[in-house]
Amino acid sequence: MSLRRLAVVVAKDGFVQTYSHLGGKLGVIVEMSGEPTEKNLEKAKNIAMHVAAMDPKYLSEEEVTAADLEHEKEIARKQLEEEGKPANIIEKILIGKMHKFYEENCLVDQIYVRAENKETVKQYAGDIKVLSFERFKVGDGIEKREEDFAAEVAAQING
Repeated sequence: MSLRRLAVVVAKDGFVQTYSHLGGKLGVIVEMSGEPTEKNLEKAKNIAMHVAAMDPKYLSEEEVTAADLEHEKEIARKQLEEEGKPANIIEKILIGKMHKFYEENCLVDQIYVRAENKETVKQYAGDIKVLSFERFKVGDGIEKREEDFAAEVAAQING
């Protein structure tokens, strides 16, 4: 077995909760503020499940790098230009698209997966706060080999 990533999570002012899924093939660690009461541990476990299901890339908007944000803006800008949108309208649409990007990629801005009333993860957490999270999946970071089945068969036939 070889590890590609390692994370050490130490809860200085709070607690840590974990969640394992798919027989240990997917694991999540969340660091939370607050006391590890039964209610808070359950909330943290549910948030860890959310991380497993939704795979957020960032904790919050503040963690999105300028390079990542610019890359997303450029993709959206090109799409809008190809659609023939005027330049002054593109800038206004980009604001909405970036809001949507944060909603989809930042944990605290995501709609909580089990919410019935469209509350965000931050709203669901209530008086505790997600301080950090790590998500691990077996095979993450491993490049998949591209296999050419015809070439493989030919190589076996030719010896």
